[in-house]
Amino acid sequence: MKAFQWFSVCVLLVVSILAGCGSDSGTSGSAVYVTVPTSNQIAGFRLDEGSGKLNAMTGSPYTTGPSPAAIAVDPTGKFAYVANAAESTIARYNVASSGALSEVTPRSTTGTTPVALAMDPAGKFLYVSNVGARTIGIFAIDASSGTLTETAGSGVFTGSGAVEMKISPSGKFLYVVNLSSGVLVGYAIDGATGNLTQIVGSPFKTSPTLTSSPFAITIDSSEKFVYVTNLQESSFAGFTMNSTTGTLTTIPGSPFPTGAGPSGIAEDPSGKYVYVSSLSGGNIYAYTIDSATGVPTELDSSPFTAGSGANFAVIDSSGKYLYSGSQTNKSINGFSIDASTGNLTGASGSPYNTNANPTSMIILP
Repeated sequence: MKAFQWFSVCVLLVVSILAGCGSDSGTSGSAVYVTVPTSNQIAGFRLDEGSGKLNAMTGSPYTTGPSPAAIAVDPTGKFAYVANAAESTIARYNVASSGALSEVTPRSTTGTTPVALAMDPAGKFLYVSNVGARTIGIFAIDASSGTLTETAGSGVFTGSGAVEMKISPSGKFLYVVNLSSGVLVGYAIDGATGNLTQIVGSPFKTSPTLTSSPFAITIDSSEKFVYVTNLQESSFAGFTMNSTTGTLTTIPGSPFPTGAGPSGIAEDPSGKYVYVSSLSGGNIYAYTIDSATGVPTELDSSPFTAGSGANFAVIDSSGKYLYSGSQTNKSINGFSIDASTGNLTGASGSPYNTNANPTSMIILP
């Protein structure tokens, strides 16, 4: 139960509720979805690609199971999946051309307390971190119906406090953040079966100690570097990545200092900048990345104000906009990213009132 207790604390600090923001703009712009744990809903939005403004999606919010903790959408944009932590299920949705979600029952049963989802780029497999069971569930996805079928290789033990995970852009590797264990666990993915095999050298420490509480991860698009926030040590770790084997090597000087309680991290698609949200400080810390070594250097203009309790950092696929939730102010702060400097400026209409604490966010391409 230790992992679940860790998760419960993090939910109170970092993952809560998003009720809605902006005005209804119909069906134009990229679709955005946000889990809403305390009201058991998914909030849907449209991103105005000209201004970065978030507008409430027609029909939002959408009902789901108890305490939705994560959402994933398949590459075709036809199906969405939500991990319901308190029910230990995955809800499946058909996604309309408007972005509206329609649940298809029954829900799929998972291990205890699913809190994170990751899908391979081909949309063949869905991976579920069951933090209560300390396992990774593996589900095959039917390309026609979106139906989930648990595979024979499901139930991989992954350690304590697996609160987030990401698949590399190539789809070859899965990395799992173990908050309670203080490590990052890496797996090679079998493209045919979805099975996981632990990478040589894994698990990887994110700090010389095991009390760093790694919490969030980002992988650059070229698979050169991986960065992980250390929630308790006010730092983030950097690794070089072997794109053939998936093995990670600590970047010299890692971990790197950042604001108190770093809870979210995102790298822009160009690989030039990395941004870290500070839960305790309410700021976004911005860094340039040395393309050869991966060493980050903080911008002179950093940090940028993001509201108290800044709990995530998400960048859209164009690399033009960054969003961070503010727990204290119950809003989402949107920023435009200057491609030449990495500086952040407030997006149109930001901050966007959410009426309650915002949670994790996914922005579709």
